[in-house]
Amino acid sequence: MNEGRTAADVLEALGVRAGATLLVHASLRRVGAGVDSVLGALLDVLGPEGTLIFPAPTPPRLRRTGSTRMG
Repeated sequence: MNEGRTAADVLEALGVRAGATLLVHASLRRVGAGVDSVLGALLDVLGPEGTLIFPAPTPPRLRRTGSTRMG
């Protein structure tokens, strides 16, 4: 990240706007920041009207069988 720029500045430069719906799929290790700072910046930029979506991976066993039972 450029010195002097916050994570929110970078997100806004990428086109993230208040009230938007944003799907995020990222490796935080590659982002180089902690979960709290990344999540905080996303929520700050999106604001109370925005929607933040994170994918929930499905274990391969469930995809293969079509079962919805975990266990």
